[in-house]
Amino acid sequence: MSIYIIGEVGSNFDANFNQAKRLIDIAATSGVNAVKFQLFKAELLYPNGPKSVFDSVLKSKLPREWVPELKEYAESVGIDFLASPFDIEAVDLLEKVGVSAYKIASSEVLNHELLLRVAKTKKIIYLSTGMSTMADIAEAVEILDMNDSGEVILLHCSSIYPTKFDEANINLMKVLGTAFNKKTGFSDHTLGINISLAAVALGAVVIEKHFTISRDLEGPDHSYAIEPDELNKLVEGIHQIELAVNGARTKTLLPMERQWGRLEGAYYKEDLDYGEELRLENIEIKRPAIGIQKRFQKIIIGKRVNKKAKNGEPIHWGDLMI
Repeated sequence: MSIYIIGEVGSNFDANFNQAKRLIDIAATSGVNAVKFQLFKAELLYPNGPKSVFDSVLKSKLPREWVPELKEYAESVGIDFLASPFDIEAVDLLEKVGVSAYKIASSEVLNHELLLRVAKTKKIIYLSTGMSTMADIAEAVEILDMNDSGEVILLHCSSIYPTKFDEANINLMKVLGTAFNKKTGFSDHTLGINISLAAVALGAVVIEKHFTISRDLEGPDHSYAIEPDELNKLVEGIHQIELAVNGARTKTLLPMERQWGRLEGAYYKEDLDYGEELRLENIEIKRPAIGIQKRFQKIIIGKRVNKKAKNGEPIHWGDLMI
């Protein structure tokens, strides 16, 4: 399975429609598979929270009337449009525009009503597991499985922004995969790209990473997000690691290793006339191994050459009289 890379916009569109489209362009240019937004209502998410928090969330919300056009625009530049729904109406809207998958944010793991609605779509579900206990995750997975949802992929993450490197604990992907018999990925909130790359090496099939136009912009998600050049490097690095970890599982010599690295090619050590006999003293073993291999030396001793051979040339089977 190819690594599925999600570029997370979060609130980094700064309530600006054109900036949202620009972020989609950046995502598409980088080569990610999907760009993701969040679809919530401040009055439902933080109805009784501090006014400062409520106001911040209110400023960060994605206007729902933008969703159809942003989804169409993302697909026009060759990437998937995803959004994390936080309420049933958001799921209904995403179904209406025809998203291919759903991302469940960590905060909604216990939102069983939302899980049931998403399960009914029968689409792939990326379930973040930050701020969740194993029991919380077990309940969520059971609800999804019991209601015949689409494939569930568990995303390990820490819901601290940014996450310290010593708190990333990406080995938990393996624990989650074993415990729930699911594929796993990583929703990365650490600084930089290195931990995402390490997660791929450990077997992540999905990587989600916040990105921004510039970390110098104001807003809650910009400071820990990666910039366009880093997003490009992340995608490039993921694909390189993907090639490296998906190689053969048997120990074999690569053709260039055998040819240039091993001391096993048979060469003429002196000029020979037509019909002369090969002897130990007129054969030399050296690199590269582009003729008869050293292991066949005993077989060719005593054979006669069918050409005028020159000192330093590799010995080929076609050089020998039968």
